[in-house]
Amino acid sequence: MKSKKARVALVIAVLLVPAYWWLLVESGTPSSTFALDLAELRQLANSMPGEKPSALHVEEVAEFEFPSNAVLAGSGWSTSKLPVFSYQLVYGDRTVVVDTAMDQATAKDASRFDPEAYARMSRAMEAASLIVITHEHLDHLGGFATHPKAAELKAKLTDEQLADPSKRKPLVIPDAVLRQRTPFTYARAVAVAPGVVLWRSPGHTPGSQLVFVQRQDGEEFLLLGDVAWHQENYEQVRERARLVTQFFLGEDRDAVLAQLSALRTLAAAEPKLHLVPGHDGPAMKRLLDAGLMSSRFQPPAPPAPCPSPAECSAMAWKLKDEVTTPENDAKIFTLVTYACAHDDAEGCLLEALMHKYGTATVKDSPRAYETYEKSCRLGSAAGCFNVGLMAKVGLGTPQSWTVAEQRYQQSCDGGYGMSCRELAHAHQTGEGLAKDEVAAAAYLRLACETHDLLAGETSCADLKVLCKTVKAPACR
Repeated sequence: MKSKKARVALVIAVLLVPAYWWLLVESGTPSSTFALDLAELRQLANSMPGEKPSALHVEEVAEFEFPSNAVLAGSGWSTSKLPVFSYQLVYGDRTVVVDTAMDQATAKDASRFDPEAYARMSRAMEAASLIVITHEHLDHLGGFATHPKAAELKAKLTDEQLADPSKRKPLVIPDAVLRQRTPFTYARAVAVAPGVVLWRSPGHTPGSQLVFVQRQDGEEFLLLGDVAWHQENYEQVRERARLVTQFFLGEDRDAVLAQLSALRTLAAAEPKLHLVPGHDGPAMKRLLDAGLMSSRFQPPAPPAPCPSPAECSAMAWKLKDEVTTPENDAKIFTLVTYACAHDDAEGCLLEALMHKYGTATVKDSPRAYETYEKSCRLGSAAGCFNVGLMAKVGLGTPQSWTVAEQRYQQSCDGGYGMSCRELAHAHQTGEGLAKDEVAAAAYLRLACETHDLLAGETSCADLKVLCKTVKAPACR
């Protein structure tokens, strides 16, 4: 009897060991190849006009725990952590969100959920000019699908990501979203924003895609989605355990293995390209520690106070001529800070004035100088004049007649009479510049000819007086 039981146990063991090896240990090798062309990605990243993203931010919204075998076949039974990320690409005037994590109800089985991170991401989705997802699983699509304003969000979901509802269970895309969306599919790759390219990678799901990001400073990232949960997946070209991919995820295993092989080749050939696995905490920490990404999303910018920076500036100058009240000044400051932030020279000019005298803000001479300088760079002759004045006396900047002369000259060349008059005075008195009455007469002539209300008439009179004692071409 004991011998019979031993034989049965041996038979079971003989059957179970191969099954265990096949289901949990063996990864396999790809029988196909996956085309991934970095040159094409770069060409497409530069195919759309406009500045590329200047920064990448990340939110870690939740975290799951799985046996290591589920993440990397044959890696054992220790606990492996899978954080859930959402990414924000920051442009000068807009943002793009990649992957939308999941809400707390959908993340009910997570070992950790960060409601504050989810709230920041949710607000960022509302402000984003574009939302794309790497694939249609609930931990990437969930934040969008359950968002109360989903129908208003600027999400660009592919036809493949919406084709099979079973792939996104238990998520349900609102009917309002499905009714109004524009069909979207592409053959291999497509640019969706300056510096942002989608590359089809069906396998983990039919709608899987890689997201290539080329930043304005040249740094490049490839967001892998769930092609690779961890960095080891592509480094070793090892898939998740077959038990997971065959019976839970329903993957095209060979397609994913081919993609992992292509990624390993790419990583070796392009060591400066940052490959970002879908759920790898240590890999993300390395990117954050290196300053290549920033934690926490950038908050949405407040709505523009007017239709355009130039109109903000015009409104502010008009209000300045009205009765001065604290409320009026506060409104002016809001208008000019927006205008100056968007490179309007006249807005910068008035903002600098408010910093200089502490109107509706803290008195700040260095900030005033910087803002006048920006106004000057943007072409304001009055801004250059004020830079000259502050440099002349050392207000908000080290005293420098060299800077003062440069900015006065730039302003005078721009037809600003007061700057010409300042140069004339300096040459006439020898204060700051070499005494040179011929040069003084020339600058008084320029100031006179500007017909400047403040400098013109006075400069014409001063020129007549000077010419009584000085023989100069400007006196003819």
